[in-house]
Amino acid sequence: MTIRMIVLAILASFLLVGCGKIEGNNIDLKTERSMNEGFPPTITGFVEANGTQYEMEQGGFKWETKEQTVMTDAASPNQIAERYEAILLAPKTELTFQIDGEPYVLVYLWESDERGKEVALSNNQFILPEKKGRYVYELVANWSSYGSEKARGEVSYTFVVEVE
Repeated sequence: MTIRMIVLAILASFLLVGCGKIEGNNIDLKTERSMNEGFPPTITGFVEANGTQYEMEQGGFKWETKEQTVMTDAASPNQIAERYEAILLAPKTELTFQIDGEPYVLVYLWESDERGKEVALSNNQFILPEKKGRYVYELVANWSSYGSEKARGEVSYTFVVEVE
């Protein structure tokens, strides 16, 4: 039994060392350097109602510079909404969005498991429906030039409103 333990220990150490080498060799130095310099940017988005700001949950994103592209995938807004604490608001409350860098913004109302209709915006604002219920919104922000790297980017944000 002792010989088996020694052989298993040796095999396990080879596997661990091998995995470490594979991981280390796959790191792109340019990507590693840019991650330390703040690329891709992390931009927090807020929705404001009645003078109170609520942070939106960031989903998938894509950022591009002349030298590189970084893209992620994330859960759908409906999946993100399952863990997002709904904002309790009255019918016909006005919502305003605040996101650094003045992106072009589109808002979608999610229905069951898919993106529904686009919500009409005026100056990054819209008014909640009159009907009571839980509403899952996706805000898609697009930057044509952001930061010192003049990056182009698109970020999906999710927020949930419970109209009382």
